Amino acid sequence: MTTAIATAPVAKVYGQPLDLSVLNPQETEFNTFIDRVIIGQPKGKAAARRAYRRTMSKLRTGSTPVYAILALGPTTVGKSELAYRLAEFLHGDRTAVLKLDGSEYKDDSRLTHLIGGSAQWTGFVDKKRADYVPPRANEKDTMCELNQHNLEWSRKGSKSPFTVVLVDEWDKACKDFNDVMLSILRDGVYTLGNGEVVDFRNCIFIFTANLGARDVEQAVEKAANPIGFRTGDTKLTGTETEALFNKHLKDFTAPEFRARITENGEIVVFEKLNAEQVGQVRDLKIAEMQAHVRKVAKVTIEVDDAGRKVLLDLAMKNDGTVANLNGVLKSQVTDNLDNQLIVGGIKARDCILLTSDEAGSAVVFRVEQPSLLIVGADSAEYRELTAEMDEELAAAAQSGGRRRGNSTVDEAALRQVAEEAKKAAAQKPKIRQPFKVTVISQTPEQLEQARRDLDKVFAELGIKKLTEETKFGIGIQTNMGVAMGNLTEMSVQADIADMVSLRERAPSIGIRTEEAAL
Repeated sequence: MTTAIATAPVAKVYGQPLDLSVLNPQETEFNTFIDRVIIGQPKGKAAARRAYRRTMSKLRTGSTPVYAILALGPTTVGKSELAYRLAEFLHGDRTAVLKLDGSEYKDDSRLTHLIGGSAQWTGFVDKKRADYVPPRANEKDTMCELNQHNLEWSRKGSKSPFTVVLVDEWDKACKDFNDVMLSILRDGVYTLGNGEVVDFRNCIFIFTANLGARDVEQAVEKAANPIGFRTGDTKLTGTETEALFNKHLKDFTAPEFRARITENGEIVVFEKLNAEQVGQVRDLKIAEMQAHVRKVAKVTIEVDDAGRKVLLDLAMKNDGTVANLNGVLKSQVTDNLDNQLIVGGIKARDCILLTSDEAGSAVVFRVEQPSLLIVGADSAEYRELTAEMDEELAAAAQSGGRRRGNSTVDEAALRQVAEEAKKAAAQKPKIRQPFKVTVISQTPEQLEQARRDLDKVFAELGIKKLTEETKFGIGIQTNMGVAMGNLTEMSVQADIADMVSLRERAPSIGIRTEEAAL
């Protein structure tokens, strides 16, 4: 007896497809960082992301360097900055880079400085000799650039095992230099002249070059002055620009070198930055300058919208590159700040506002002081006693008085006004009444210093502070306009004469007095 078994087609069962866009927290953090510090250049940032992801790979064989990026493009568009920022994220220090300058290796006789000399040749270092003294861990070995010590030294003590090697101006180096790089990219190791085998398998190589930049510039000029049927567009398309750079790359390099780059990484063409992107770079440069000046000179720098606009306008007047922007920042800001620090016009704890002149053609500097505003229960009587003093102080503020006190006012006359006000107040009985003292400042640091100085004056005058509240980003209407910044409000109890004395003392500790319109 035969039993028939019915069969039916069985549906194929597949699992859920993987979402390849999911990133781990480290990658997400790196992506946020690189988007913030590198302006524009989406292809360059994508290459940096792939290089960073490769550092976390669990499947990498480790027979070649981690990643290699060949960055082509015009000058100052972020090619080298990509290496510095990658090192900053990996090691916490943007200088944690082993930098090789291709222009130093134009002649093959300089290769001994790169890979050391063989026995009997200049530059040979025998590490087996008893009298050999190795360089310290925090010192670079100047006898040979590409040794194991310098790879570790460049990481600046970081726990990350990866080294960023920046080969800047790579196209200016000789052929033998490129042969060394080709061997490293192919094998991941290299044997120096003294027999030391150096391991580059944990290295990220970034080569930068300006190959074809001149032809791109000439092509743009030709587009701006068309001949024949060419339209008058002054910009090349991204495809045209990339084609010009790749053409020069093929003419300059051997096919095997390009093959090793694409095998271990990629070739990226960086674009010229537009005005909006240069403005973003300007803001980054200003932030770096503010941090540096605050650290070195203990001076706070603020730049308003008008000051930022004039800096960008000056940068875009010539060729609109970041190099031109750097020159403008040095000539318009850094040099003038240096000079004022030298002559004593600016001192520690000052707050300097950079703004534009009336013509909008140059940057001007203003020394910002904290403002003291006072309002009391008996404000009419208080204002009557200090009315003449207020007029003198307001005139000084409008005409740009000096940083400590008001040099534009006759100091003898001002002292006389203050003395008369104090005498008038002294004739009244000592009655403590409530006042509100408000201090407005551009920066938290300046506000904190003003508060400490006022506390000392309160103690000397016998003014009792009851409450204190600090706010940030507050705008308040004064007789000088709307004052913006950080604000501390203090409720105090004091006699009118004491408050008059407080107004007199404020300019001497670097605080401008204004009448509050509250």
